[in-house]
Amino acid sequence: MLGINYLVTLLFTLAALKKIGGAAPGKTVSVPQFPPEEIGITKEIGGPSTEYTYEDFIHRPGSWDDRDLDSLAVANKKWAERTWSEAPDYFKANELGHAPKILWIGCSDARVPASELFGEVPGSIFVHRNIANMVVHTDCSCMSVLQYAVDVLKVKHIVVCGHYDCGGVKAAMDNLQVPSPLEDWLKNIKDTFRLHKGEILAIPDKIGRQHRLVELNAIEQAINIYKIAHIQKARNNSRKKEKEIMRYMQSASKPGRLPFTEPQVHAYAFDPMTGLLKKLNMMEHIQNHLSELSKVYNVY
Repeated sequence: MLGINYLVTLLFTLAALKKIGGAAPGKTVSVPQFPPEEIGITKEIGGPSTEYTYEDFIHRPGSWDDRDLDSLAVANKKWAERTWSEAPDYFKANELGHAPKILWIGCSDARVPASELFGEVPGSIFVHRNIANMVVHTDCSCMSVLQYAVDVLKVKHIVVCGHYDCGGVKAAMDNLQVPSPLEDWLKNIKDTFRLHKGEILAIPDKIGRQHRLVELNAIEQAINIYKIAHIQKARNNSRKKEKEIMRYMQSASKPGRLPFTEPQVHAYAFDPMTGLLKKLNMMEHIQNHLSELSKVYNVY
């Protein structure tokens, strides 16, 4: 577990370089050191801390330098032994089965670890990733994940999480010419840009515009979830049960946590530079277009 925490700290620190967003050549940051065997790094970098440039980072030594990745098996064994020693119930809980209550749809960016962001252990969050956390109705992979999560796993919440400094969003906003299939994928983000062009272009600085597109893209993808037939059906059935439970609780004067329509859909933006999540106000956008959406999608 210590190795995971270190890597998260390392990535957050190095993200400050923002090379992709235009880091100054030769810029360095101080990176805390950790025993190499814990994270698969094959040699010491320095003392208690070291100065890292972006070039140092992309060429850093690690388990990936092993052609057969045998070092990962060694690291896995150490992790399993340590986990059995420190938390013996961790693996025993997995024998009960797979019952996550949250579906996370996030970006493939390695700096955005779903379970760790919510402080949850593996097993609590069902995860789907793609470039720029898109919910595209012709994407069989994403649609299958949503159907399985809602109809089989019965998740209570669906989270769409974008993140600042997203390469997909920046490529779409900068209108970069890339070959298919990546070009086809980025067109979906450009559609979000087109829908909200007035608001985005009114922001004076480039980083601010990128951040807002990240947020609006997460909101639009969350709204796309409401448009899916089996999501509508699940929410409608849940709403009927919710009303029955509410009537029972009121008639019997029974206290307790109030039920809610399931699954609830949420949009977040994650900042890799601070480690903090921002919950986005997607309901404002839904309310603004509810009558229009309902005529087409029967949004519940």
